[in-house]
Amino acid sequence: DRAGEDRDRRVPLRSAPAAHSVEEIVLPEPEGPVSGFAWPAGPGFRPKDGAFLETRSSLHGEWWQMTLFTCRKRFDVDDGETWQNYRSWLGRNDLPRVITLDTMLCPSLIRVETDEDWKYVVAEDFMLDFFTDLDFVLRRTASFPRSAVLAVVREPSEEDVSGFYHPDFEFVGFDVLDRHGDVSALLNCGGWPDVFSSSELSLQSGLIPSRERAYEIREQLRQLHSGEDHADCYVWALWHRTGNA
Repeated sequence: DRAGEDRDRRVPLRSAPAAHSVEEIVLPEPEGPVSGFAWPAGPGFRPKDGAFLETRSSLHGEWWQMTLFTCRKRFDVDDGETWQNYRSWLGRNDLPRVITLDTMLCPSLIRVETDEDWKYVVAEDFMLDFFTDLDFVLRRTASFPRSAVLAVVREPSEEDVSGFYHPDFEFVGFDVLDRHGDVSALLNCGGWPDVFSSSELSLQSGLIPSRERAYEIREQLRQLHSGEDHADCYVWALWHRTGNA
């Protein structure tokens, strides 16, 4: 069980400040370039290890949100008969590819093996495929020919989406992934015709293009299919790396 493996070795994220506190997070400047990211100005934003960190106010106090990185195996027309069978099953024979966090369709290409690897793993169950540093992901996957490097945000706000900027990434849509981080409710659950239609999936990626619609799907799955594991989901925003950092 990878989720439980060597759990104590992960580096925990900093604890959130007390509820309703106002605090500017000052983090040390990194050594060298930070992969070309443009860091937003204002309280709570500082560059660290190639990731966005910020604080937000909510009814539950201040909490952390991070842009994370992962590398997945591509799944597209180059997969031949497997791909043809899949998109026929999905009911979208026009799709040239899917870009998803589903681990069966697009498995992670990075295995956490060394002490150095553990420095970049998110300290949370079911997050061993997500990393806090883009340069680390690029180093580990430079020799993989059929890979997709993704930047992702879980439970994104409008500001997360509109405020993201990196010249080598393009936005590809929203995935709706079960809480274990394994299965996409959009692409690998046999369909939920009472919740959404496969015709809503983006031709570019197979994802949902609208943040509002992705959250509607997430809520309807919880309401109409309560108790089903793959219906209890998070919404994820995905950006695909298209250029050289």
